[in-house]
Amino acid sequence: MSFLSPLGRRDFLWVRFGGEAVHVPFALPGEQVLVEIESSVGRLVAVEKASPARIPPVCPLFQSCGGCSMQHLAASLYGDWKRVLVLKALSYGGIEYPVAVPIAAHGAGRRRVTLHTRFDQGKAISGFMASRSHKLVEIDTCPIL
Repeated sequence: MSFLSPLGRRDFLWVRFGGEAVHVPFALPGEQVLVEIESSVGRLVAVEKASPARIPPVCPLFQSCGGCSMQHLAASLYGDWKRVLVLKALSYGGIEYPVAVPIAAHGAGRRRVTLHTRFDQGKAISGFMASRSHKLVEIDTCPIL
C-alpha cells in the first residue's frame, strides 16, 4: 500500500491499494497494518509495525463508540493534522492564508458531543453511535468529556 493523503482526511489515512483509494480509519502514516477491505473503506485488523506517533488511547471504548477518532495520535502530530484540515477547507473556497498550528484551548476535555438515547425493554440506554452504523454503544462515563 502507498499513502495518498496522510494529513488531509477526517480519520487521517487514505492508501492506494490495487489502483484504488481506500480509507483506513485508525491507521497512521508509516505503519504496516493488516486491513480488511470492503469497497473504498478498510477495517484495521492489526498494526504490525506501529508509527512512532501512535500512543495508547485513554478510553477503553476507543474505536467502538464512534465518539473519538484520533486518540491514538500523539499531540505533536495532532496539531499538524488539524492545521492541514483548516488549510484544505480554505483551499476549497480558493483562499490561501497562512495557518499556524492550533493552540489547545479545550481545557480538560471535549466541549461538544452528541449523545443518543433509546429505550430497550423499558430501560433508557445512552451513549454514542458506533462509527458508520446505527448501533448504540452504551457508555457510563467518558474520559474525554
